[in-house]
Amino acid sequence: MGASRSDWRSPVVLGLVVSCAVSLSGCGGPPPQAQTPQGVPVKFETLDSDLLATTTEYVGVLEADNLVTLKPEVDGIIQAIQIQEGDTVTAGTPILTLKSERSQASLQQAIAGVEAARAAQANAEAQLSAVNAEKLETQADLKLREQDLQRIKSLVDTGALPQRDLDQSQRDLEVAKARLNTINQRIKAAQASVNQAKATLRQSSNTVAIANEDLRETQVTAPVAGTIGDLTVQQGDYLEQGATIATIAQNTRLSLNFFVPIEQAPDLRLSLPVELIDYRTLETVGRGQVSFISPEVDFTSQTILAKASFDNPDNRLFTGQLVKAKLILSQQTGVSVPVTAVSRIGAETFVFVTAPNPDAQGENDPPLIAVQKSVTLGAIEGDRYQVLEGLTTGEQVITTGILNLTDGTPVFPQTEEVFQ
Repeated sequence: MGASRSDWRSPVVLGLVVSCAVSLSGCGGPPPQAQTPQGVPVKFETLDSDLLATTTEYVGVLEADNLVTLKPEVDGIIQAIQIQEGDTVTAGTPILTLKSERSQASLQQAIAGVEAARAAQANAEAQLSAVNAEKLETQADLKLREQDLQRIKSLVDTGALPQRDLDQSQRDLEVAKARLNTINQRIKAAQASVNQAKATLRQSSNTVAIANEDLRETQVTAPVAGTIGDLTVQQGDYLEQGATIATIAQNTRLSLNFFVPIEQAPDLRLSLPVELIDYRTLETVGRGQVSFISPEVDFTSQTILAKASFDNPDNRLFTGQLVKAKLILSQQTGVSVPVTAVSRIGAETFVFVTAPNPDAQGENDPPLIAVQKSVTLGAIEGDRYQVLEGLTTGEQVITTGILNLTDGTPVFPQTEEVFQ
């Protein structure tokens, strides 16, 4: 038994064991893995020319250029409503019908006034006719008196009649003249009465026309084309003159009022482009331009009122919608980088760009290195910074993994296999 144990430990046996182990590792073990490049995996983008804008943002509420509030011209009870909220109407479309008792009573009163005025005119004209007839009679009598005076005078001159007959004839002539003068005054008065009666009739007729118009105004119609807003009334409601029924908005063109600080006034001018940004999605939902700049400065806020107009053919925007307005003050060509590419050291800003790796000797060596560059940044637009100085088009800016980089760090393009 002792000899057996001594033989197992002999050099020959150990050599066989080692040889077998080497053979097994060569035949049945896993294959060797490819070497991973010794560098930092990164993503990068090649800079293209961008249109960079100098902008400022404001908050405002959109308003329809043509927004009409419907109001009745008379009091009354709503008998029927011919439209619904959201309906698109044209000018003249019936909106609702009112029953106005006051208008009907006013019409009846006006008609009675016309009848009374006509009767008064007829009576005045009859009186004028009677006085004119009396004048004709008086004129005939006056002519007869003048003839009698001449005849009696001749007879008195011949001594056929006494002087008292001539004196009596003279008095009769004067009475006839006085009577004619009185009749002329009565004619003037009668003519004035006729004129007054005609004027009263015209006024009464106008009153009838107004009362008829009031009755017609119990039919409320759309003064302009547009979309009906919220109806604030129901059938059977009593409406007073001037009460609000609904609104009609023309949403095909909207305006936005915003206030520009006085220090930005030199950059403000008509036709500057304006973009509308939805608060929820931060998407651009409309584009327009500055259409009005107030000539006055608000004393309290030291701002200038400006207005931008926007076409809205697809009705994507709405009256009363709260939006952000991005006023584009200027535009120029340049480059921009993602915010994830920017690092800061103190007050300076940097990005990393790729450059060929001067130490790469084989395919397993990283082909690139990260080069740190100082940049001057402009405004941020969305998730990108404008670059004013330090970069040019065509450079490859590293956008991921910058916390793992220093100037000269070897890098290689990141692929999905890196994370497997």
